[in-house]
Amino acid sequence: MIKYDFKVNPWQVIEQNFPREKDVAQRLIFLLRYAILAPSNHNTQPWKFAIIEDEVRVYANFDRWLKVADAEQRDLHISIGCALENLLIAAEHFGLAHQVTYFPEAKNRKLVAAVKFAQSDIAPSFRDPALFYAVFARHTNRNPYEDRPISEEDQRQLQACCFEKGVALRMTSDLESRRKADALVSRADAIQFSDAAFREELAYWIGQGVFGTPWLLAKLSQLAASYLDLGKYAAKEDSDLLMSAPAFAVLCSVENDRESQVKNSGNAR
Repeated sequence: MIKYDFKVNPWQVIEQNFPREKDVAQRLIFLLRYAILAPSNHNTQPWKFAIIEDEVRVYANFDRWLKVADAEQRDLHISIGCALENLLIAAEHFGLAHQVTYFPEAKNRKLVAAVKFAQSDIAPSFRDPALFYAVFARHTNRNPYEDRPISEEDQRQLQACCFEKGVALRMTSDLESRRKADALVSRADAIQFSDAAFREELAYWIGQGVFGTPWLLAKLSQLAASYLDLGKYAAKEDSDLLMSAPAFAVLCSVENDRESQVKNSGNAR
């Protein structure tokens, strides 16, 4: 088993440095540098990896589980699924075939997936090749959306990205549907921020600088989140975003089990 601690800037990974002539373990370590660039809830990055010969094992890191905000561990598994998806996108880009087994050990809830890899003369094409470059283009934008519609063709292309069985993307531009969703989100914000335990948990992660803010601002924000009920502010910000959107989308799955949550996250990216 190989364990690797990434001390360098995670975004400083260069495609041309892929170690094609090195052993499989070195190639898999390189692929993991793409996996860790995945988005996660509160940027907690609740994952761990182990390499055993030609296999990468993906584990849940429960030390980074948001016990209040994510009591059912749904967001934790979605976050892990995003890292797994990045890993598979990178593997296909570099010509590695893969086979994923979800939760291979029924009694080991930490082991989320085991991925077998093999060099392939025919590059796998399950995913759009452009997704590899989208890994680096990902960024967070909390500004209101532009006031222009999404074409039906673009909506169809987005919905076609859901290739996993039992997963679908539902989209609507109906104003009344967005208003109903907005009311639910505002109510959820009010309930969460009225909970002192939720505010304390959020404040802790803000103080860790997970949102990319400078140290002093992170600490000031931590104090504000701890002692102030920011529910109205959060609801206003979320409402502005949702109501400015030209369309409202919901990613759905037939089942709501752990495997579906992990698979859903790949489509969510």
